[in-house]
Amino acid sequence: MSARIGSAVSRRGTYMTYQQGYPQQQSQYQGGYPAETGGGSNPAVAIISAVLALVAAAALVVVNLKRLGDLPPRIGFGDLPGPYKTVVILWFGAALILLVGTIIVFLRKLAGAFIVVLGGLAGIAAVLLYPVIIGDALGIKIEMGDYIKEVFKFDGTESTFSAIALIASPLALILAILPPTLRYLRGSTGDDDFPQYPQQGYPQQQGYPQQPNW
Repeated sequence: MSARIGSAVSRRGTYMTYQQGYPQQQSQYQGGYPAETGGGSNPAVAIISAVLALVAAAALVVVNLKRLGDLPPRIGFGDLPGPYKTVVILWFGAALILLVGTIIVFLRKLAGAFIVVLGGLAGIAAVLLYPVIIGDALGIKIEMGDYIKEVFKFDGTESTFSAIALIASPLALILAILPPTLRYLRGSTGDDDFPQYPQQGYPQQQGYPQQPNW
């Protein structure tokens, strides 16, 4: 009996020695997955684009109000010929699109960039189509080169703000489609913000228990 107990004690001692000496396997994933983050987004380009769009919108409105203010007394918008109404609507429409795009960009929505692009195109078209529409209405041909020269003389309210609109519109358009702008605006949808994984590893593998033979 004592020999059997001694043998069992000897086996248990051997098992304990093996368990203590067995190297514990460390998981390479201990500590959890590394937290992923977006590539970083700088709002500067998006804000500059929105500000330029707002400047272009304001310039278009100023020119339209100046033209309407120069009308003879008792003549309103309804009394204008069709081509002049088209010009007024085109300039106000472009200003409205730019304003809406500006607001949505400041709200950090991706759609704002595309609306600013649309507004920039509308602003450019409004300024450049003016001599075409008015020339057709008057039955004369206004050279585009001469018109641009007059605009960039900055010698009056209409020419100055027309030039500002023609400068700010394409700049706002270009900045709106740059990667930093799109990356910043996409960040509000959660594309740049990845969830943090819990910082915990897999359980460490222990030595395998052995059943002693009594």
